[in-house]
Amino acid sequence: MKKNIRNAVIRFLLLGFAGVCSACVFVACDGSGDTGWVDGSPVIPEGETPITLALGSENAGMILGDETELAINYNGEKSALSWSSSDPSVATVENGVVAALSEGETTVTVTDGTRTDTCTVTVGFGNLQPTLVLDYITSDSVKISKNSTLAVEGKVCFNGKSFPCELSVAVEDNEVLSYSEGELKGLEFGTSEVFVSTVWKQFDSALLSASFEVTVIKNIVLTALVEHNGELLAQDEVELNLLKDWQGEHYGENKLTFQFIAYENGVDVSNKVEMSIPQGSAYVAFDKTTGIATPKQEGRAKIRGRFTDEDGITHTKEIYVDVVCPVAAYTEEVVYCTQEAFDVESYFGEGAKITSAYQGGEEIVVSSNVVSLLARGLNTEPVEIRTNKGGLRFEKLNAYTAILNNDNFSECFLADKEVNGYYLLGGNVTVDMSAQSAGSTTNGFAGVFDGKGYTVNATVSTNGIFGQLLNGAEIVDTHFNFTFIAGSDGTACGLASNAANVNTPKVKLNNLYVTSTNYLEHSYSLMLNAVHNLTMKDVYVNISVGEETTGALSQRAALFRFDKRNDEGVAAANEVYKGAVSNVYVVTGAFIAISDGVLGYGVPNRAFVTYAANDMEKIGAVQLWETGSFQRLKLYDNTDATDNNKYFGMIHFNNVNGYGAVPYQNYDKEIHGALTKQVNSYTYIYNYMYRYDTVAELLASGVTKVGTWEVK
Repeated sequence: MKKNIRNAVIRFLLLGFAGVCSACVFVACDGSGDTGWVDGSPVIPEGETPITLALGSENAGMILGDETELAINYNGEKSALSWSSSDPSVATVENGVVAALSEGETTVTVTDGTRTDTCTVTVGFGNLQPTLVLDYITSDSVKISKNSTLAVEGKVCFNGKSFPCELSVAVEDNEVLSYSEGELKGLEFGTSEVFVSTVWKQFDSALLSASFEVTVIKNIVLTALVEHNGELLAQDEVELNLLKDWQGEHYGENKLTFQFIAYENGVDVSNKVEMSIPQGSAYVAFDKTTGIATPKQEGRAKIRGRFTDEDGITHTKEIYVDVVCPVAAYTEEVVYCTQEAFDVESYFGEGAKITSAYQGGEEIVVSSNVVSLLARGLNTEPVEIRTNKGGLRFEKLNAYTAILNNDNFSECFLADKEVNGYYLLGGNVTVDMSAQSAGSTTNGFAGVFDGKGYTVNATVSTNGIFGQLLNGAEIVDTHFNFTFIAGSDGTACGLASNAANVNTPKVKLNNLYVTSTNYLEHSYSLMLNAVHNLTMKDVYVNISVGEETTGALSQRAALFRFDKRNDEGVAAANEVYKGAVSNVYVVTGAFIAISDGVLGYGVPNRAFVTYAANDMEKIGAVQLWETGSFQRLKLYDNTDATDNNKYFGMIHFNNVNGYGAVPYQNYDKEIHGALTKQVNSYTYIYNYMYRYDTVAELLASGVTKVGTWEVK
């Protein structure tokens, strides 16, 4: 293969058979071979082609480092050819490829054993110059530590090839550096120039010399090694198991052995290192003489090695030790009250103390073995408890916050803080919650209230029992019997006013029975404001509202004052609340809306009116806009004052274009003159919720039981 086009060989051109014959050397002049000679000309047997061998040139010039392929004309078997160089130190040849190795001249010969040809190869330097390149030293300034060494090696680069060379090295300051047998050695702190040169192939130029600066610096190496289970490791952090064995599992040797290795300017000074435990002695016992560390309890400790060098400077190396507690699964059910100390010794053994606890991947507070976990009864998320004796993950934890009675009920649910947890009724209670505050977006009830089938006889006012229901609140399996007292604004409700936030909380009402001892003009058996993410299942409400309510703007209703969820838009309501209401029955004694409230801001005012699914026949001629958990009324013809339409006598409905459009003015002509403002009505039929005037009507519909509650 040719590598240097500057020395391309002039190919031998055949100008015809006669020309070939005149240039060929027939190696049969000694009378040997199959070919004879007659009158100075070869005799070729009839039918055969003569074999010829000739190089393309008698002379070739090359530059040191080049490789070139000699052109050859040969019509025999190439495998029969052999090549040789008269002076391999100048150039070598292999399969016709010549490599120029040094300045000089050599003869390259090719033969097939019968025929032979030669080419004289001359190797020179051309106009190229060699350059000295040092190995490992890539900048003009390097640093080494005292007593350490730096190898000085190099090569000459010429024509793209590297050639070995002999180096001459001189040190400017022999007190800082010494040079011997190819290595520089740092003697004292300081800086010295180093000069390197070579003579190659009689070349001696600036390109064959180099210099660089060497600074000798202080070098301190302090390394911590840890031996654990027979393995020696160099790490900054290590783990140490609290126990060798726990709950049938083996965790290996629960000890570590520390070693600190120190070098000062290349000299081993490990014997000067002092070991200590500056942090975490409560978690790790450490013998500073042997370097052995053993665990006490879960936590983090720090082991330190320290020594002072010959200049009085102190050097330290620290390694952290995390004592980890092996944790096993505990699958039997455990009942726990979060206001009491956990029975640690029953599960972990005598002398066990809780060191940490985790729920949902987050560490939770432990004080005097009281674990502040989030209780949700049988739905409590598993809790991992670690002690000085080992750890357990309680998979089936039936946790509760308190068992409620007459004495502690009111105190538990004050809405001046967030109340979370799992609260159980221990029996029927009679409480006065009329002074409950409204709460806030962060203060109120976010836990689970489990009535266990018992009755809460509660006196309530504007803010009900809980004030504000926060995200995650659940009220289940309870009979509430309310006595309403009007607040300063004339309202009262049973569970919560939810005045602070109705947009985001997810609240569940499940298996409830609600009754009342009285009914006020503006009292609502469940909430003043229905939260947007409200789920109601198996709810039975039996109250007496007195006379029938025929005016849709009376703001008298059975369950809610405002159910503003329909204000979020029909599509959102259908998507979010699909299936949110199931098996809900309301007995009121007389016709009344499920919710009925008017907000006095904006022009026009807004009315939020919701009716039970089976009350559509009382509403009159309507069309439904959308269906889902709610059905919104689109148009209503109220030009005739008939019994069928008296319930919507004062409402103006939006037209078919939706929110913000000019109201479609359907109204009772006799009452219209008394209106001072138009009213946009967000009026819905509450699917899956049914209202009856009497218990007898409900029973006649075939419903005898709602959830676990008998209809009576």
